[in-house]
Amino acid sequence: MEQQAFAIAVAAQVPTHLIGMPGIGKTALVRSIARKLGWHLEVMIAANRDRTDFGGIPLVKDGRLELAHLPWVERLLAARQAILFIDEIGGTPLDVRPSLLKVIDERVVGDTPLPRETVVVAASNPGEWGEGDGAEVWSLAMKTRMVHIPISPPSAAHFTRALVQGWEDPLAGLELPTPQAVATHLPRAKALILMRQPQAVAPIPKPGDTVWGWPNPRTWESIAARGLAAWLAMGSPETMREALQIFLLGALGPYGLTFAAWLQEQEIPDPEALLADPEMALPLRQDQLYTLMYGVVAAVLSTLTHQRWEAGWQFLRRLTPDMAFLGVRELLTAYRERRLMEQGFSFPKWVREMMRVLEAVEKAR
Repeated sequence: MEQQAFAIAVAAQVPTHLIGMPGIGKTALVRSIARKLGWHLEVMIAANRDRTDFGGIPLVKDGRLELAHLPWVERLLAARQAILFIDEIGGTPLDVRPSLLKVIDERVVGDTPLPRETVVVAASNPGEWGEGDGAEVWSLAMKTRMVHIPISPPSAAHFTRALVQGWEDPLAGLELPTPQAVATHLPRAKALILMRQPQAVAPIPKPGDTVWGWPNPRTWESIAARGLAAWLAMGSPETMREALQIFLLGALGPYGLTFAAWLQEQEIPDPEALLADPEMALPLRQDQLYTLMYGVVAAVLSTLTHQRWEAGWQFLRRLTPDMAFLGVRELLTAYRERRLMEQGFSFPKWVREMMRVLEAVEKAR
């Protein structure tokens, strides 16, 4: 399940931190997945790097200061699809960490942006093994840029079988979704997250807390939502629900397990299915309708066509006025900001009355 959780992270293209004892196969797992996908793999040992490796080398060229990059960056630029594997990240020197943080968070080395398709993976040994730092001394800035996935050692039976038959393919029977497929499911994932209680968005951290994952707006939106979207793009397989739980735990800490348990109780239609059939049955619960409403609006605006635009209005008209009002406001805002009238888009007559209400609200502000 841990390997499948890592597969979700790769499909979601979120920075990933693998944690496990030395010699149990963390590097082998990354190499195996890169080979399976046909991607270039660039391996770096963070413990013996300095600031210029990740921040660039200051050079004066034509009277201007530039940050030149090293050959490993050229290899990633040439490869396009690649995994940047930063091993022994727990031993990164303190003065190197700010530069490394920019690589992990923004995929930028000095002044050079890496291809968007580059997946950043890091690995470290548990702090109690004396190999680098544990969670209690990592900054929240660094911890909340990655999803943290523990890697357990193989069982004796698994290891024996591997010696005789070879190691199993970590992606056996699993087809990773394309980035486009993940992006299609992102509005639904964000709509599900909108339903969570506000206190779970950014709780106050405790000093010295040993939990890796931590919920804040960045981890909810940039990590948890993308991982959930990747799982949805895989078809929401029950066989990978435990892997999703591991992923959410690594992104959000204990809140991730609460969120995963809540997800299992939801029966919310796919916004894409509803746009294809705006008259399909709707949930009875108000909280589920609220989530579905935002999911449908986000789906319409993410892939805007005249047919989807009309289907969105048809769906909103079926809601109670107070709930429809929220969706109407979002679509009308996009209508004005994107100048959709110039592209031939329009809205139904029943919305005009709501527009008068919206204008009155705006004036009252």
